[in-house]
Amino acid sequence: MFGLKRPIRARSLSFRKEYEVLAAKAREADEAFGTARLVARARKQIADGILLIPKQVIDRIANGENALRALREWRGKTQLDIAHKTKIGKGYISDLESGREREQLQL
Repeated sequence: MFGLKRPIRARSLSFRKEYEVLAAKAREADEAFGTARLVARARKQIADGILLIPKQVIDRIANGENALRALREWRGKTQLDIAHKTKIGKGYISDLESGREREQLQL
């Protein structure tokens, strides 16, 4: 009977691993819920005829201004804010906005 029980340390590691898996799933669920809420709000705004992006921003982009810069400024963010959030260097964001680097879509 004694040989069938797992040592306490092995059980605690197993519980820790199970906890980490559950915590990761909870974070994913929170993110999915937040995304669903944003999508629902956007769909309602579209149905109500509300523009999701202000006309002034759309006009700036249509007139040839860099879309990343126009959207960033509209949202009141700095290049450093965007760099931190996306984990992309501030210099690269600057290069994208100035046209020194071309944006690449990852499919």
